[in-house]
Amino acid sequence: MSWHCETYVVDSRPSYHYRVMGNRYTPKIPRDNSQSRLGKDKHISLIFLHATSMFKECFEPVIDLLFTGYTSRSGKSPVIDEVWSIECPNHGYSAVLNADDIRIHNAETWQTHEYADAAYAFLRGRPGGHDLPKKNLVIIGHSMGAFMMPYLTQREPKIEFDAIILCDPIISPRCREMDMIEKVWVKSTFSHRDTWTSRVEAREYLDRYKVWKIWTSDIKDLFVGGELPDSHPLGGAVKLAFSKEHEISTYRTSVADDTAHNELASLYASNTPVHLVYDMNPHPIVGKVQATLHRCHGFEPTSAQPIRSGHMFFQTNPIEGAELIMTALEYERNPHNDITVARL
Repeated sequence: MSWHCETYVVDSRPSYHYRVMGNRYTPKIPRDNSQSRLGKDKHISLIFLHATSMFKECFEPVIDLLFTGYTSRSGKSPVIDEVWSIECPNHGYSAVLNADDIRIHNAETWQTHEYADAAYAFLRGRPGGHDLPKKNLVIIGHSMGAFMMPYLTQREPKIEFDAIILCDPIISPRCREMDMIEKVWVKSTFSHRDTWTSRVEAREYLDRYKVWKIWTSDIKDLFVGGELPDSHPLGGAVKLAFSKEHEISTYRTSVADDTAHNELASLYASNTPVHLVYDMNPHPIVGKVQATLHRCHGFEPTSAQPIRSGHMFFQTNPIEGAELIMTALEYERNPHNDITVARL
């Protein structure tokens, strides 16, 4: 790997009722002279927020590419000094860390805004002594991590971001199509297994299950290590850290949320550049509500790029994921250049 990784835990209880875990990635390769001469405004810190059922390590293949292949593209790209990946408290090893508190506060239900609260607590909590709000932050949210972004940016005192990259969220006013999407999500949750006799059996299942088999081999290996962190009380089986009950509750609360779309309009209207990447071949039902991302109460994102590899593109095509991120970052530095900006 091209990076060093450190894991930090921010514990701000009781002001926020869960401990929040995050990884900090820094490049192993020293900066060359051209990069070291760049001004301070060219150095940035990336913040990743993952999708439902993912975990903080799921971006590592993309992070590896960002540090090795995109550190400087002819002076167009900013220098990425570090990358942070913040884990939702009921996912991955965070679910184990917070198990007792989850039983008290959210035994059966889970609100999407919890991830916004957790990310805010982590960013404000000086993990490892790092004062993140004082850095040039670019925050990247995928799916659920993008859905809750309008809420995160409204938390007081506000955290200033240099740019925001929204990766294929589904944000729409409540409508018939959203109710249909909820049914598809819930059906998918019920259809997959969540317990196996061993990690070996779980890894083999990932190669067969229709949704997960298209992920890269590296991502499947990371998933087995990151989302199957502990033993099940009965018989030593391994179980998904993110429960099906919480997964279904997350989907239902996001579909029922009538305020997220208004908050998205406020985000588009702000002075912060907001870059959208969207699935160019979505599920037909999703396609019917996708237009609400491109024009939200009269406001539009700063740029919009199509994804060729589907909604879970970070898991199926990390190369495309890294390219989309760097294109958005280069747009910030060269807004008048011929960077492809596609719209519906």
